[in-house]
Amino acid sequence: MSFSIRSLSQIFHGAKTTPKVTAMSFAGGIALAFSPLVGLHLLLVVVISRIFKLNALLLLAGSLFHNPWTMLPIHALGLVTGDLLVHGRIVSLELVHQLPWGEIGFTTIFNGQFWAQNREFVHQIIGPFVVGSLFWSMVMGVTAYALSLRFVTARRNRNNPSD
Repeated sequence: MSFSIRSLSQIFHGAKTTPKVTAMSFAGGIALAFSPLVGLHLLLVVVISRIFKLNALLLLAGSLFHNPWTMLPIHALGLVTGDLLVHGRIVSLELVHQLPWGEIGFTTIFNGQFWAQNREFVHQIIGPFVVGSLFWSMVMGVTAYALSLRFVTARRNRNNPSD
């Protein structure tokens, strides 16, 4: 863990942008990590860095918070939060038990018939998933911006005390 934090610190330190742009780049990546746009993170990193002139490396570093180890907790958090915001109670986890787990495999997710049979399930969870994921995307993005701006500013002030 210390290696990855050290590497991230070096990326922050090596950024040749203003502290606000540096913080915005990392925070944008964190926001992408929590967004409901699963599977589009890398494409969005490229597009967003070009359009908004952000640091692509920091944007990518933030988006990599969404990885195989964190994917399930991130999306479960989004789904449960969305349930609470949309329905006022947790509904989706009850629906998950209705899925035919014994039939689900790698090839199943590419099978149109499987999705057609479970269309009702998908329609019931998609709204809360999107709402909850967007909620956490905004919360984590704003939090990451505030913390990384403080980190970058403090580090640059420590390295350049005359500024």
